[in-house]
Amino acid sequence: MFRALPLAAALLLLAACGQASGAGSSGTGSPTDLPSASVDGVGGQAVSYCWRTTCADGFPTSSAPRATTLRTLRVGAETSRVEIFVRRGPVTGFQQSGVAVSSDGRLGAIPGGQWDYLLAMVTFRDGGSAMYAWSLP
Repeated sequence: MFRALPLAAALLLLAACGQASGAGSSGTGSPTDLPSASVDGVGGQAVSYCWRTTCADGFPTSSAPRATTLRTLRVGAETSRVEIFVRRGPVTGFQQSGVAVSSDGRLGAIPGGQWDYLLAMVTFRDGGSAMYAWSLP
Protein backbone atom coordinates (compact mmCIF):
# COMPACT_ATOMS: atom_id res chain seq x y z
CA MET A 1 0.00 0.00 0.00
CA PHE A 2 1.29 3.46 -0.85
CA ARG A 3 1.35 6.03 1.96
CA ALA A 4 3.02 9.43 2.05
CA LEU A 5 6.38 9.78 3.74
CA PRO A 6 7.60 13.26 4.66
CA LEU A 7 10.61 14.29 2.57
CA ALA A 8 12.75 15.03 5.59
CA ALA A 9 12.15 11.57 7.03
CA ALA A 10 12.98 9.93 3.69
CA LEU A 11 16.22 11.86 3.35
CA LEU A 12 17.18 11.06 6.94
CA LEU A 13 16.45 7.38 6.31
CA LEU A 14 18.70 7.32 3.26
CA ALA A 15 21.44 9.28 5.04
CA ALA A 16 21.31 7.08 8.13
CA CYS A 17 21.51 3.97 6.00
CA GLY A 18 24.61 5.28 4.25
CA GLN A 19 26.26 6.12 7.56
CA ALA A 20 25.42 2.74 9.05
CA SER A 21 27.13 0.90 6.21
CA GLY A 22 30.00 3.31 5.83
CA ALA A 23 28.87 3.95 2.25
CA GLY A 24 28.57 7.27 0.53
CA SER A 25 29.11 6.68 -3.15
CA SER A 26 27.71 8.79 -5.95
CA GLY A 27 24.89 6.34 -6.67
CA THR A 28 26.26 5.47 -10.10
CA GLY A 29 25.51 1.76 -9.74
CA SER A 30 23.02 -0.32 -7.83
CA PRO A 31 22.83 -3.87 -6.53
CA THR A 32 21.49 -6.25 -9.17
CA ASP A 33 18.72 -7.41 -6.84
CA LEU A 34 17.43 -3.91 -5.99
CA PRO A 35 13.70 -3.88 -6.83
CA SER A 36 12.82 -2.08 -10.02
CA ALA A 37 10.49 0.89 -10.34
CA SER A 38 8.81 2.09 -13.52
CA VAL A 39 6.47 4.83 -14.62
CA ASP A 40 4.25 3.77 -17.51
CA GLY A 41 6.77 1.08 -18.48
CA VAL A 42 9.90 3.28 -18.29
CA GLY A 43 12.35 1.94 -15.70
CA GLY A 44 13.65 4.48 -13.21
CA GLN A 45 17.29 5.04 -12.28
CA ALA A 46 18.09 4.25 -8.62
CA VAL A 47 20.09 7.29 -7.53
CA SER A 48 20.07 6.73 -3.76
CA TYR A 49 19.37 3.48 -2.01
CA CYS A 50 20.01 1.28 0.98
CA TRP A 51 19.47 -2.34 0.01
CA ARG A 52 20.73 -5.43 1.81
CA THR A 53 24.34 -4.48 2.73
CA THR A 54 24.87 -1.72 0.15
CA CYS A 55 23.99 1.96 0.44
CA ALA A 56 24.65 4.88 -1.89
CA ASP A 57 23.76 8.55 -1.80
CA GLY A 58 23.31 10.30 -5.11
CA PHE A 59 21.16 12.78 -6.97
CA PRO A 60 19.26 12.75 -10.26
CA THR A 61 21.19 13.62 -13.41
CA SER A 62 20.35 14.10 -17.07
CA SER A 63 21.26 10.42 -17.64
CA ALA A 64 18.02 9.37 -15.88
CA PRO A 65 15.58 7.62 -18.25
CA ARG A 66 13.07 9.95 -19.92
CA ALA A 67 9.44 9.58 -18.89
CA THR A 68 6.94 11.17 -21.26
CA THR A 69 3.66 9.99 -19.70
CA LEU A 70 3.14 10.11 -15.95
CA ARG A 71 0.16 7.97 -15.07
CA THR A 72 1.19 4.90 -13.05
CA LEU A 73 4.11 3.89 -10.83
CA ARG A 74 4.96 0.19 -10.50
CA VAL A 75 7.53 -1.10 -7.98
CA GLY A 76 9.01 -4.60 -8.15
CA ALA A 77 8.65 -5.33 -4.41
CA GLU A 78 6.04 -4.71 -1.75
CA THR A 79 6.29 -1.20 -0.33
CA SER A 80 5.37 0.30 2.99
CA ARG A 81 5.72 3.94 1.87
CA VAL A 82 5.98 5.83 -1.40
CA GLU A 83 6.26 9.56 -2.00
CA ILE A 84 6.44 11.21 -5.43
CA PHE A 85 8.00 14.58 -6.29
CA VAL A 86 8.82 16.69 -9.29
CA ARG A 87 12.06 18.69 -9.13
CA ARG A 88 13.75 21.46 -11.08
CA GLY A 89 16.92 23.45 -10.82
CA PRO A 90 20.53 22.70 -9.88
CA VAL A 91 21.53 20.23 -7.18
CA THR A 92 21.96 23.11 -4.74
CA GLY A 93 18.96 25.40 -4.57
CA PHE A 94 16.52 23.08 -6.38
CA GLN A 95 12.74 23.47 -6.20
CA GLN A 96 10.56 20.47 -5.48
CA SER A 97 6.82 19.82 -5.28
CA GLY A 98 4.86 16.77 -4.16
CA VAL A 99 2.65 14.68 -6.44
CA ALA A 100 -0.21 12.60 -5.07
CA VAL A 101 0.00 8.82 -5.52
CA SER A 102 -2.89 6.44 -4.84
CA SER A 103 -2.68 2.99 -3.25
CA ASP A 104 -2.75 1.40 -6.73
CA GLY A 105 0.16 3.54 -7.99
CA ARG A 106 -1.86 6.08 -9.97
CA LEU A 107 -0.13 9.47 -10.04
CA GLY A 108 -2.08 12.65 -9.43
CA ALA A 109 -1.80 15.87 -11.40
CA ILE A 110 1.70 17.24 -11.94
CA PRO A 111 2.01 20.83 -10.63
CA GLY A 112 2.17 23.45 -13.37
CA GLY A 113 5.49 24.63 -14.72
CA GLN A 114 8.58 23.08 -16.27
CA TRP A 115 10.14 20.25 -14.22
CA ASP A 116 13.45 18.44 -14.75
CA TYR A 117 12.82 15.19 -12.86
CA LEU A 118 10.20 12.90 -11.39
CA LEU A 119 11.39 11.24 -8.15
CA ALA A 120 9.93 8.28 -6.29
CA MET A 121 11.03 7.84 -2.67
CA VAL A 122 10.27 4.22 -1.74
CA THR A 123 10.51 2.30 1.52
CA PHE A 124 10.22 -1.46 1.07
CA ARG A 125 8.10 -3.56 3.41
CA ASP A 126 10.92 -6.09 3.96
CA GLY A 127 13.49 -3.37 4.66
CA GLY A 128 15.57 -1.01 2.60
CA SER A 129 14.74 2.12 0.67
CA ALA A 130 15.49 3.77 -2.66
CA MET A 131 15.02 6.99 -4.58
CA TYR A 132 14.33 6.45 -8.29
CA ALA A 133 14.56 9.22 -10.89
CA TRP A 134 13.21 9.92 -14.37
CA SER A 135 14.06 12.90 -16.61
CA LEU A 136 11.09 14.90 -17.81
CA PRO A 137 10.73 16.44 -21.26
